[in-house]
Amino acid sequence: MNRRYRESKELEDLSQALQASETRFRNVVTASADGMIIVDEHGIIMLVNPAASALFNRATEELLGESFGFPIVAGETTELDIVRSGRPACVEVQVTETAWEGRPARLLVLRDITERRHAEQELRKMYRAVLESPSMVIITDPHGAIEFVNPRFCEVTGYSLTDIAGKKPLCLRSDVVGAEVFEGMMAAIRARSVWRGELACPRKNGEIYWQSLAISPVRDTEGNVVNFIAVGNETTEQKRAAEQILRLNTELEARAAELEAANRELEAFNYTVAHDLRGPLNVISSYCQVIRDLCGTKLDDTCNEYLAEAYNGTLRMSQLIDALIRFSLMSHVELHREVIDLSALAQEIAVEQQIMHPERHCSFRIAGGVTAFGDRNLLRTVLANLLGNAWKYTGERDNGVIEFGTAERDGTTVYFVRDNGSGFVEEEAGKLFVPFQRLHGPEQFKGFGVGLATVERIVLRHGGKVWAEGKPGKGATFWFTLAHDGASP
Repeated sequence: MNRRYRESKELEDLSQALQASETRFRNVVTASADGMIIVDEHGIIMLVNPAASALFNRATEELLGESFGFPIVAGETTELDIVRSGRPACVEVQVTETAWEGRPARLLVLRDITERRHAEQELRKMYRAVLESPSMVIITDPHGAIEFVNPRFCEVTGYSLTDIAGKKPLCLRSDVVGAEVFEGMMAAIRARSVWRGELACPRKNGEIYWQSLAISPVRDTEGNVVNFIAVGNETTEQKRAAEQILRLNTELEARAAELEAANRELEAFNYTVAHDLRGPLNVISSYCQVIRDLCGTKLDDTCNEYLAEAYNGTLRMSQLIDALIRFSLMSHVELHREVIDLSALAQEIAVEQQIMHPERHCSFRIAGGVTAFGDRNLLRTVLANLLGNAWKYTGERDNGVIEFGTAERDGTTVYFVRDNGSGFVEEEAGKLFVPFQRLHGPEQFKGFGVGLATVERIVLRHGGKVWAEGKPGKGATFWFTLAHDGASP
């Protein structure tokens, strides 16, 4: 009797102890921040704590009695990809053999590692990006000792990680850059701030290369610096190109100054010579008139012809001197810009030509409403020369036609003067705008070859350009542009 009582008492005590143990376990499971699930040998869920319900975003009552639905192997840790609230998530599961309510069971401890998985993926992406980066990358520890270099760094410098691991990046400095640059860089590093600059560094073979460099601290979640990362891009070729451009610009500026001085001297010389020639010409012209007045009746026809030719030569020379002086002064005329009615100016010039040569049968076709922004007097000179040329070179035609208007080319307004006169050989068009160059002899068409050179100089001062097209016997077209604001190029 006593034995049975004792055994019954022991069983009762054991049952109470198990119940108390399960109660404590249930309380621990319920309070645990980790997700916990107990499943039977068939994977049916028998216990779910609140943390596990939250992981799956489902109520405890919904999970109880369901199959866990994933492979379960005791003693292993695995990662499960799940969908939570319509978004992918990852759960780490540790499986342990246990017993529950007197039956074999497995305890599943679950941790949400979605953020860790994401961080690992980002870290892998970053590592791959560093490996494949076209920039040179150096990573150091918090004290500046080199821990990693990427393949691009090795390619540019010739160094391997083995060559420089554990060394400070200052081992890669050169004397090409001043010490103050490195002092500024080290001050930024000590202050745990970002530094950017340009450095000249030696390759392994001793050759110097240039790079633009940025050094930044890498901090952990608590704000402590755990690494420094330096990202550099080689700029050697750009540096050489910039230096070459600087040298060329310096040479061009010097050459431009020399040309400007030479032009000033040449223009001063032309102006002086032109004025100095007037005195002898006036003397010759005067003596020709005196000889004709005093001795004209005593000279034979041949002598009178010689005398007339000499006198006419002095007149032509005087006109040439005037043209030379005007051309020399053209670069020094101050521009007074305004909106100008070019159609009205062209009409005025056409009327002047017709009044001076009433015997000519030549028609003008002048487009209306053509305006420009520039110096009125100078642009009138342009039109006077171009329309005057057209009038002159249509002189051998009974039905001469001269046009003035505009066209659009590549979105730019282009002005033109066109005629159906004698034209020219297009291969010789370059000579048209050279002072004193003529495509036709003076015996055929009068002139000194200065008018078109003057046109080009005025157009260039207005920020435009001028060119010509033509064919022998089929006329010519002179085109020119002007800057919209009248500024020089």
